[in-house]
Formats: sequence, structure tokens, C-alpha cells
Amino acid sequence: MKNRIQHSTILIFFFLLTVSFFGCSKPQEGSFTNYIRESKVKGDLNFLASKELQGRETGELGAKVAGAFLASQMLGMNLSPLTDGDKAEPFEKYYQHFQIVGASSEEISLSLRVRKSGKNYRARNGQDVFYFFNSPGDLQFRGEAVFAGYAIKAPEFNYDDLSGLDCRDKIVLAFYGEPLEKDTLTFFNGKHRTHYMMPDWKAEALAKLGAKALIMLPTAENETGYQRFLQRRTHDKRKKQFILKDEFAVPVIYLSADFARKLFGRDWKENFISEQNRLRTWLSDQGESVFHWEAALPTNGKWQVKIRVKNPETRECRNVIAVLPGREQTLKNEYILIGSHYDHEGIIEGKIYRGADDNASGDVANLNVARALSHLPETQRAARSILFAFWDAEEKGTLGSKYFVHHPPVELKQVKIAINMDMIGRDASFRFAALRKPMKDEDAENKVMIFYSAQAPELAVFAKKANEKNMLHLLYDPNIFFTSGSDHVNFHERKIPVVYYFTGFHTDYTSPKDTPDKIDYNKLTRIARHIANFAFHLANAAEVPQFNSNILTAPEGDFTR
Repeated sequence: MKNRIQHSTILIFFFLLTVSFFGCSKPQEGSFTNYIRESKVKGDLNFLASKELQGRETGELGAKVAGAFLASQMLGMNLSPLTDGDKAEPFEKYYQHFQIVGASSEEISLSLRVRKSGKNYRARNGQDVFYFFNSPGDLQFRGEAVFAGYAIKAPEFNYDDLSGLDCRDKIVLAFYGEPLEKDTLTFFNGKHRTHYMMPDWKAEALAKLGAKALIMLPTAENETGYQRFLQRRTHDKRKKQFILKDEFAVPVIYLSADFARKLFGRDWKENFISEQNRLRTWLSDQGESVFHWEAALPTNGKWQVKIRVKNPETRECRNVIAVLPGREQTLKNEYILIGSHYDHEGIIEGKIYRGADDNASGDVANLNVARALSHLPETQRAARSILFAFWDAEEKGTLGSKYFVHHPPVELKQVKIAINMDMIGRDASFRFAALRKPMKDEDAENKVMIFYSAQAPELAVFAKKANEKNMLHLLYDPNIFFTSGSDHVNFHERKIPVVYYFTGFHTDYTSPKDTPDKIDYNKLTRIARHIANFAFHLANAAEVPQFNSNILTAPEGDFTR
């Protein structure tokens, strides 16, 4: 049966390739966006979300065929490659190859022992101490530990726990979360999370300082949320966590609140309270000096940590990347990036997760934007270059786009704007409750959510101008920080302004019911036309919106979560 499925997949693939190369009729006269036609959008999506592609699981046959299809379209448009793929294959030159590694909790052994003040403490794996695969390789450590407050360095807030910290070849203990996370103060974006609270962000910063591991502790304030976090992560011990094979981060280990109390007694709570109060005083005095966590936890003693990952799984992945060169010699080395991820969940318990909305919808918009812009005569093309990227391994933790920003085929500072499209094919709801029960917002057939970097407010002006003929109901939501969601996060973290298109939640999200018949193709076509227009305006602008790090607060958006 499997061989028959593979055979039929390849046949359909080459059939659609033939149609794509030779079956394109001319568009109606008028704007270049008329090259984006509903019939073509529907045909592309029905292929990418077909049963034959088996859910486009990262590293599996379906995803490889989807990637080959997208690369073949880049070749058919005569777009330029940016990577060093195998030139022997006609469209291999559009691939950016990378590897990911995965392991489940069941495949990881962890031990932690502490000798402190003449006493021995041994943590029970899965009760007192937890590790969720985030760093390649094993760890065997015996030595000293240091305490580093929240282990955060945030220059825009004059906050720094890491400067002067001697953590080379040591374990670092730090609080989970970020300073004043329960306060309504604008400091660290008030009650909204920032990327500084993300453990992976801290793990990368500490790796650069030569630390061996990061051990996280809850605070007296976030203990409940911390416990919920651990429960979610330990819910399915068989589910694999994937990372980039060349991931540069220290292992992140989590202590339970009970074990933290056992190790540190009253100091665990008193340290947090005293320093939080000192921080509030510093803020009220409008201190211009850099704040750092001064009070130390007693970490003296010997710490022993051993992590062993049994038989980690390695998968071969590939981003698909192409560029439409700009016409202006002085601007062609600047890029407007248009991205979408093409992987999905594959087959789970015998059921195919076809991923029509997530994210075949974004891919066909991206693909058809490329077709429209590449049809322009060279003399009419945009001044700047436009980069088209189809990300792999997004469902594994936005790993394709993460690999790109770590190994950019162009200078990352030359990427001026990053546009992301993920789930833009349904008339759904912008309320999270729609994940649990069917609901539809008023005027849903026209609504599109646009999340964008609040540090570049002019993005909303460009988006509005690009919408004059499409008559979409655009809902704007400026964000100071993005902590999760999709591939745009990796660009925003590197101070590249981002725009993220989204049309809402629905009960078919990440389920076998996310099928092509549920897509609103007229709406998806209009969104693609809007994005083509938007990218064209940006690529022709005398000046593109810049990322202003001095903007630390965002106005309320059109949509309240």
C-alpha cells in the first residue's frame, strides 16, 4: 500500500508540474495582481493538501514532494537561487539544507545530585527535576553553580543579570520568567510576556558565556503558572521535541518548587521578594544606572548533573528559497522577505492531517505572489529585491526560519521587512475559544488579522494603502514582542520588522478535518493580491519602515485577545 501511495504521489506531482509550466493562461488586462487567479490558487492548494502528500510531515516523502513542487515553481518563474544546493538537479539550487534532531522524554535519562552544607540532595526525575530536549549531545557535569537572578540581559530596559557573571564551566541557576511579570508597569511590557522570559533565549545567552547548563526555579509569584507549564510539557512523554542539529544552547533543567524549597529554605522566597522591591524602588527613582540582581542564593556546594539522550532521531530538512532581483542598482541588495511554512503534522494514528489552512493556504498565497511579481517586465519590477522563502520544520518549533537567521544566504541586516503568512484560508474567529467550539466572527469573509512589529508603526500605513482595491477588513495588532506563533518570531527577535497575516482559529486546527473543501478561495485570492501589492509598495518605497528599539510600548490593537 505504501509503495502505491508513493507512486501515485509522484505521478500527481509531475502532472501538476506540467500544468504549472505549460498550462497557464494569460491574465486579464490590468494590475499585475490579476495574475493571481482563484482557479490557480485552488489548484495549488488542492495539490499541497492532497491525501497523496500524507500530511507533509517534516523529513518524510510528502514534505519532500511539496518542497520539490515549490522549488520547481521557482525554477519555472526563472527566479534566482541563493543557496548552494546540488546543481545536478534542476531545482536543487533552491534548497537550503539543514538537519534537526529529536528525542522524547522517554528517551532521556536525567540525574541531579547536590551536596550542600554537609547534606546530600538527590532529585527524582519527573517529580523534582525535569528536562525537555533543547540542546544537542549529552552532559556529564560535576562542579560549581552560580545564581544569576533571571539570567536576562535587556539593554532597552537598563536591566542586566549577566554582565560580570563568571559562569564559565559552571551551572547557572535562575528564576523562570522575567522581572515584575505580574505588574501593570510598562517595564518588560507589563503583564504581556517578552521573549526575554523564554528559557531558550536564556539558554542561548548562557552558552555564549561558556556555562554548562541552566537550572530554572519558579518564583513565589509565578509558581502556579510554572507548575502548569511543567504539566503541559510532561503530558505526552512519547512526543518528540526537535531542535536544530547545530543548536547552540545549554541544556535547560527545571526544578520543582518543592525541591527549590528543600534546597534553599526561606532564602528561595526572601531573595525574590527583596530584589523585586528594590527593583520597584529603582524604577520609581527613574534610575539611569543598569539594574542587576544583587542578592544571591546560597549555591555553594557540589552539583552533579548527568543527561543522556538515547538514540536521538535525525531528520533531513530543506527550506526553499528564491529571489526576484530588484531593478535599482543601489537598492537591489536590500530584500523584502515573503515567507510561509510548508510542513505539517503528517499521519497520526492512521489519519492524514492534510493541513489545508495550516499552512497550504500561506504557501499558495506566497507562490502566487511570486508568480504575479515575476511576470512584471524587468523595467517595471520593484526597486528592491524580493525574497521568497518556504520554511520547513515550522511545526517542530519554527526551526526552518531559525536555521535561516543563523545561516542567512544574504546579510541579515539587508532583510528590511519579513512578511509571514500562516493560516489565511478560512472564515474563522479571532477568539481562542474557536479552537474548542465552532464560532465565526461577524464579517468573517472579509476579515484578516495583521500582527506587526510595534517598533515599525509605518507598516500599518503601507498595509492600508495596499488594501485600497481589495476591500479586505484589516484588523491591526501592533506587538512589542512575539513569544511564539510562527516563523516571524525569529526575525522580530533580530530587530527585523515583521508583518504576520492570519484569518483566525477554528475547531479543525491541527486535525484531520483541516481539508481543502473548508477553504474560502475567493478570500484567499484577495489576501494574496493584497500581499503582492503590499510587498511591491515596500520594495519601491524611498525608505522602508525601520525597527525603532526605543519604542517600548504598543497601542491597543483592533482586536482584543
